[in-house]
Formats: sequence, C-alpha cells, structure tokens
Amino acid sequence: MGDDTRNNRLWSRRNRIASALLLVMAVGFVIRPINDVDIWWHIEIGHQIVKQRALPDLTTLYFTPVNANAHHDLRHTWLGDSIFYGLFSAGGDKFLTLFILLLTWIAVVKIAKPTARERSLAIVLSFMFLGCSYQQQIVRNAAFSLLGVALIIACTDNQRWAYKMKSWWMMTIIIVVWSNLHGSYLLGLFIMGALFCGTIWEQPDMLSNRKHTLNIPFAWIVALVFSSWGSHVAMSFLSFFTHGIGLWVAIIASLTFLFSLTIGSSIAIKTLNSPRLNWKSIMVAFFAGQVVWATYFITNSDHIARDPAGPVPLSQLNLLERLIHQFNSTLWDPSVNQFGSLDFQSPFFYLGDIYVWLSLGCAALAGWRLWKEEERNPLAFAWLGIWVIGLGYVRTIGYLGILSVFILGRNHWFCSRPAKIFRPLALFAFGTVIAANMGLPRLIGLYPGHRLSLTRAPYFSREVPDFILDKFLDQPAMNTIGIGGYLMLQWTGRKKVMIDGFFSPHAGETLDLHDRALSERNPDLFLKYNCHVAIIPVWNNGWTSVFHDHVSWYPIAVDRGMIVFQRFSPYESPPENVAIMLTDEEYRHLPEYLQLALANQVFRLPSDFVKRGQQAGAEKLVAENQELLTLMKITIDSKRQSLTN
Repeated sequence: MGDDTRNNRLWSRRNRIASALLLVMAVGFVIRPINDVDIWWHIEIGHQIVKQRALPDLTTLYFTPVNANAHHDLRHTWLGDSIFYGLFSAGGDKFLTLFILLLTWIAVVKIAKPTARERSLAIVLSFMFLGCSYQQQIVRNAAFSLLGVALIIACTDNQRWAYKMKSWWMMTIIIVVWSNLHGSYLLGLFIMGALFCGTIWEQPDMLSNRKHTLNIPFAWIVALVFSSWGSHVAMSFLSFFTHGIGLWVAIIASLTFLFSLTIGSSIAIKTLNSPRLNWKSIMVAFFAGQVVWATYFITNSDHIARDPAGPVPLSQLNLLERLIHQFNSTLWDPSVNQFGSLDFQSPFFYLGDIYVWLSLGCAALAGWRLWKEEERNPLAFAWLGIWVIGLGYVRTIGYLGILSVFILGRNHWFCSRPAKIFRPLALFAFGTVIAANMGLPRLIGLYPGHRLSLTRAPYFSREVPDFILDKFLDQPAMNTIGIGGYLMLQWTGRKKVMIDGFFSPHAGETLDLHDRALSERNPDLFLKYNCHVAIIPVWNNGWTSVFHDHVSWYPIAVDRGMIVFQRFSPYESPPENVAIMLTDEEYRHLPEYLQLALANQVFRLPSDFVKRGQQAGAEKLVAENQELLTLMKITIDSKRQSLTN
C-alpha cells in the first residue's frame, strides 16, 4: 500500500514537471514582440465600438475612399476587437501577449490531454502543435481561430461522440461565438460539415437513425444562420438560391426535405442504405461543395485582383474566376492575377518558416497513418479540404498542421510506440525552442525578430507619429500598409490615415494607387489625395528608396522605426537638416535586424543632401551625429564581415 501511494505521488510529480516544461515551451513560442500590422486597427475599432456602443463610421478614420460594404467584416470581429481594446486599455502590450498565451495554452492542453500519461509524447506533440500554429499565435483576432479549431476537434474526444447530439450542438455554440470574434469561423463551419461527411462515410449505421440523419444537418444550418448575428452570412447564403442553378438546387432540396419529413422518411433512409445508390458519392459531392463554398466566401471581398485591364474587386468576379484567383500562386503564375494581400500565396514559397515545413511534415505523417488505419478517421475529410484551401492561402497551411497533430495524437499506432523513442525527440524539441530564444530564431524557422518580450516590436515608435501631429496636423499624410493601423491608434480622433493592412475598408482604387506608386517608383501619384508628406517604415527598403531617389521628396525626420519625407516644389526652399529622434543608447538596445535597417537609412541622408547640392547640410548632419554614425558603421561592417565569412 505504501509503495503504491509513493508511486502515485511520484507519477503526479512527474506530470507536474512535464506540465511545467510544456508551459515553458509555449512561452518560448508565444512570448515575442508584437509585430503584427493589423492588431492596432482592431484595437482602435474596439475603442470606437465600446465608446459608441455601435459599429463605427469608418469615414472618420480615413481620408481616402471607404468601401461601402466594410461593415460586413466588422460583424465578424466586433467582439474580438472589443476584447483586445479592453485588454490593451487594462494592461497595454503585456496583456495582449499574455492573452494569446492563454488561448494557445488551452489549445495545447487539448492536444496533450490524450497522451498526458506519456510525458515525452505529450511534449513532442505539443512542440509539433506549437510549431504548426506559430503563425496563428500572432497577436491579432485570427488567434481565436487557433482556440476555435482546438475546441471543435476536442468535441470528438469521446469514442461515441458521433452518436451524441451534445457534441454536435457544442460545435454549433462554439461556431456562433467564434463568428463574432473573427471571420475564420467559416473554417469551423467547414470542419463541422466535413466531420459529418466523414462520420457518415465511416459509420453508415448512423443513417438508420432518423434523429442523426436530420438533426446533425439541422445543427450545421443553425450554426450557419446564427453565425455573427445571422444576417450577413444567412443572406449571402440564401442569395445563392435566388437565381440560376441555385434556384433549382433550392427547389429540389426543399422537396426532398419535405418528403423526408412526411411519409417518405422511412423510404428515404432505406434508399440511402440501399447498395443501388452510391451514398458515398453523395457525401463526396457534399464535401466538395463545401470546399467550393468556403473558397467562395474567402474571396467574397473587395480585395483587388490584378488584371490586364486594371484592378477588379473580387466580389465582382464569378465563382470560377474567384477559384482561379484563390489558387493563382499554386496553379498559375504568381506574378499575375494576384490578391492585394500577400497571404494569398502558396506555402511552398515559405518553406523556411516553421509553421510551413512542420505542417507539411506532420501532414505527410498523418496522411500515412490515415492510409494505414483499419478504421478510417472522420477528420480525414476536413484534413483533405484544408490541404486544398491551404495550397493557395499560406495562412491556412497551419490549420492543416493542427489537424494533423490531432490525428496523430489519437492514432493508436503512433501513441503506442515505446517511450524511449519519444524521449530524445522531446529533449531535442525543448532544446531547440530554448536555443531559438537565445538569439537563433531562424534555427528552426521562427521569425527573425523573435525573442522573449512582452512589448511591441521597436519599429512601432512614438516620436514620428507625434512629430506629424505637431507639424502636419491638418495635412493628409501618405503612409504604407505596414504602419497605417498603428498610426490610426496613435492619432485616434485627431488625424486620419490613408491606408492600413486591413484591406476590407478600402476602395480598390486606394490599394491600386498604393501599389502603382511603388511599382512605377513615382510618389507624386499621392498628390491625388493632396499628400505632401509621407511616413515610411525604416525597414521597408523598397518604399524608402522610392522617396530617396525622387528629386522632389526630402527626408525631414527619422526615429528608430519610421522616416518622414516631405515634398518641396522647385520654388520652395528645401530643409537644411534632418531631425534624428534617436539617442546613441537607444540605438545600442535595438535588435540587430533593426539596427542594420536604420543604419542603411541614416547613411543615405548625407548623400541625399549632396545629391541635391546641399553640401553644408550633409556636413552639419555628420558633425551633429558623429557618435551615432560611428555605431551604425560598426553595425554595417559587422554584417558585411559575417556575410564574407
């Protein structure tokens, strides 16, 4: 008795140690500088929603044209935006990052739970999950999808889950709540429908149960209709059935449903069980239809598609054209017909990132186990569908990895391997995460700026935004996609922005002008909006070189994250100096990648003066910032030396 008690205590202690290691590993992945360009937009929208108790008027935020349908996207994010604003107001950057850690930790527990008694396997699976979901851990509303997917799949834990309506209705509740947090709830709807297809495929005896034959699709329809207040999604869904082929589908479906509910219910069930009708083909058709449906809604936006005739909003294209644009980077030349967002690219362009290579690896392993399993896994349908969607949208490849890890975590063959196989893998996984946080993030494919931090990335600075408020309060200022949302938050209620990384609010012409100015290297295009001032991130060499090389635009201020250019006509006197709002000590504490980017920008300033015939201005700039320029030269020489070696 005494030995058993001692063994139980030892087991509990070891589990606590394993849990602590899992938490440390989660911290190593999640706790990193906030570098997302969208989160600031969401915080400001949340601020407006909380203040006005209603969806905001976006024309008060932009001086450029606003898309009339932008509020449709806000219906899917209003709750998430409000939550992030509340967290930011209460605890700033720290609370935002810790909240993402909480969401990720809950999802990790759902992964590790089935293998909790085998600690090394739990650590290996958690590493795989954290690596595959690395892109979903960014501080923004999309992080809710990480938890949403985990919770929906967790509803399938029980061996008899498919026969319990409680599991299906729990998925419905999760999707309805999720739909007010982020638009990725469409993924939840797709997974739920795919689970139904997979379950019917593998467990045809469910068809003999009228309750499941009717109630499970009904639960899916309820999830669809009530997602995000129901109105937008339901009307978009129903609009399909009001014209063309959709009308015939609606008529046939309605008659079939009414027939099944009345005298034909028993006949319908018997017919589905009859070998004369290949009901599996029906499931495949329904599943394929969901893939097309999900793709249609992903592309139901005013993102612009590149076309020889000019920019075209995707919402104006037909279904086939949208599907072509969705997969353009995988099946077509990625340089044409491209979305405004770079997310719509093939994952094979990003094989160096951990969430891509690990997701593809886990998917290959999961695919092999699905093929070898004697009893097929209902998750296989969702797994296949996300494979298809992920080929043209790099963000979704992480969900493929997440599902693959779930499949492996519940695979008897995988989990029954001896512990000695997983122990070295667990040590290796834990060690690589620690090493990555000790200055080698690219070792395993983490982002270059990854390091343990509860603050924002240092290029989100305050000096230049305040400088613009002070000097150019009433003048429209051009800004790039990467910092528009951040400037909006800094200038809330005082100054409008041109564009930001959240594309939906913008009319296609704004994004087109933004992109043409870069491709044509002509910043004077922004004079259309009367912009004589431009704010550019220092790390964006493409944009900064456009302004450095133009004879009418002069640099006037720079801090650790942004540089300001002002346009002067030939009849105006250009500036004789540049305000460098950065101390030597601040420069020393910047991460290496930002030190190098900033050094490249500052070293171009004297040459800009010389090129414009202002030799005295160049000499004055060098004299006043001698020590800072010396530090920057050391940075550049060090980088050059490392590349040579």
